[in-house]
Amino acid sequence: MLDLEGFAHNVLTRVTRFLFCLQIPVLGFFRSDYMFHIDHSTGKTSAKQVEVNTTDAAYHGIGARNMRQLHEMNLKRAGRHDLLPNLPDNHATREAAKVFVSAWNTYGSREAIILFVVDQDRYIFDQRLFEYEITAQEPAVRVRRKTMAGISTSMTVDSIGRLFV
Repeated sequence: MLDLEGFAHNVLTRVTRFLFCLQIPVLGFFRSDYMFHIDHSTGKTSAKQVEVNTTDAAYHGIGARNMRQLHEMNLKRAGRHDLLPNLPDNHATREAAKVFVSAWNTYGSREAIILFVVDQDRYIFDQRLFEYEITAQEPAVRVRRKTMAGISTSMTVDSIGRLFV
């Protein structure tokens, strides 16, 4: 049985150290979480950052497409039609895909791929929508999906830091 957590940590640590030494651009994908705070002495509200997380390519597909519709439905059920114009559109899938396409362009090789490392298929529909948005924005991008176990048997890194899967 392969220790995927240990393997992933080892690979990410080694690749990160290697890339840092080479000064190669690296894409980090992060999410900040906020909560509203009410100062009861003044009655003022403000957003407070409660954590920063690394994130994955899931959640930008189906969720982004359906969240506005969910809030719209809830406002209608609550009889708050007056608030419907205030609901913002959610472009998370499109905007996140732009970042990946930009990273692919920055890398500078049309042979490069965007690799999604997947461990379970429960997020496959979110990931696929995200993948489709990437290729819609830049048809030359090839997106591949591999499990950690699959990568462990086929991955190599050359002397200048290129990862081959």
